[in-house]
Amino acid sequence: MQKFKVKRTGLLKDFLAQSLGISATQAKKLLDARKVFVNQQRVWIAGYKLKTGDAVEIAADISTAYPQDTPLPDGLSVNVRIAKHQSNGNRNARYTIVAEDSEYIIVNKPAGLLVNAQANSLENLLQKDLKNPQIRAAHRLDRDTSGVVILAKNQNAFAAIVKVFQKFGVEKYYRGIAQGDLLKKFPVRFTLDRPIDGQSAETRIRVLKTNALASYFEAQIITGRKHQIRAHLAQAGFPLLGENIYQTAALKNAVYRQIPHQMLHAATVCFTNPCSGKILRAAAPEPPDFQSVLRGLKL
Repeated sequence: MQKFKVKRTGLLKDFLAQSLGISATQAKKLLDARKVFVNQQRVWIAGYKLKTGDAVEIAADISTAYPQDTPLPDGLSVNVRIAKHQSNGNRNARYTIVAEDSEYIIVNKPAGLLVNAQANSLENLLQKDLKNPQIRAAHRLDRDTSGVVILAKNQNAFAAIVKVFQKFGVEKYYRGIAQGDLLKKFPVRFTLDRPIDGQSAETRIRVLKTNALASYFEAQIITGRKHQIRAHLAQAGFPLLGENIYQTAALKNAVYRQIPHQMLHAATVCFTNPCSGKILRAAAPEPPDFQSVLRGLKL
């Protein structure tokens, strides 16, 4: 986490460029990635007007290490390092195939990789690596969410799995880390069901471990609304650590501001193959950076 004090008024983008010795384009990318805080609050507007005395912080990039032994208010200490994704010379190391049958592939996607709609997306990589241009993602995960993704091997399989999703026939479980102690407001198992963008939404939560700073939980999404877990937790007052859209209040604890991406992992998925009638199930462990945050927060 880099920290600066503003000595004279000006635009945030210009301040970043001058303070870090980077171009205006690079400064804009930092803002677009929502890695900049002003007075402990995340700001992503390039034209944001800084005032004398403002405190500006830039969060660590996913490929860098967290500061070590940061003091926490309750006497804990954080010792968190982000592990770089190593390719080891193997193209498939950018993802891992964890289950497969004649119609579908289930892949463990790393955080930072788009599922589709980009040249170097997971979908595109699989098409090239498996020499099958028909491969299509059956659903999406946010770029910064890691974990299992279902992809169809052909158009018929894709059309069939879309219908399964529409009938909520795919079981999906996530692991996440939320800000604050969920058990102060909720029991160990509870359901969040406030509508999202006017649509019904249901998220079932099981609290795995908590302390004063954070809560480690498992979530099952019954519906599949955009950003469902992120939106529901923010509505409940316990936003995901690293969340950068729905968490809008100032983050007074420096540890929260050091999390470079949202702590959410798609851990397991299970569905009945609509073509064969056989059950396909897959699981993926939390990635190293997620596990490091858990250890650092004593969860």
